Amino acid sequence: MERRVKIVATLGPASGSTERLSQLLDAGVDVFRINAAHGSADDRALLIQLVRDAAERAGRRVPILFDLRGLKIRSGPLPEGSGAVPIARGSRLRLVNSPVPTTTGEIGIDYPLLFDVIAEGSRILISDGLIELLVERVNGDYAMATVSRGGQLLGKQGVTLPGAPIKGGALTDADKEDVAFAVGHGVDYLGLSFINDAGDLQLARDVALACGGEQPGLIAKIERPEALANLREIAGNADGVM
Repeated sequence: MERRVKIVATLGPASGSTERLSQLLDAGVDVFRINAAHGSADDRALLIQLVRDAAERAGRRVPILFDLRGLKIRSGPLPEGSGAVPIARGSRLRLVNSPVPTTTGEIGIDYPLLFDVIAEGSRILISDGLIELLVERVNGDYAMATVSRGGQLLGKQGVTLPGAPIKGGALTDADKEDVAFAVGHGVDYLGLSFINDAGDLQLARDVALACGGEQPGLIAKIERPEALANLREIAGNADGVM
């Protein structure tokens, strides 16, 4: 029976050799994924070459999925020399829309448009939902929130704004540079992170076309409620959906 499920393996330091990649191919890997959020351009170029060497050794074509970072909202860093900051349930704290160091009374969120998309009653989830905040009010250049679920907060943690209409396209300036890199190295697919609608796919195609060369397929990653609501439109314009 033909196996229709495809196995995608994300590459990292532990898989950075032709021998290890050959072992993964023998084990059934179909596609190798390279995450643009990690490593340098030289690191990623080396991984691409290693995949091609392993594919040639195996006598088969092995697609490369180059996963763009997208607009990832994060909390601020820890204060210098500090460990995790305790955020107590029931406490009140101040939110600012810049990546200031986290304290027990203030959390910075690295999203300049934060106060355009939250309001009284909005929920904010930090660190995969470990910490939950409930917005009390927005006062122009800051907001006040109550901690409904507390915990130990590390630096630069992912922030989710449930139900908020996130503004800003799926491609950041860094993503556009990564698209040029990916097209220049002939990768097979681009993974588009945190997209909202089919317009984000068209933007990626336009950026890739401007780079010339063979055009990669586009894989739309469904990670936001807006994308789920626009799934039919997205699926009709993408080469694949995750």
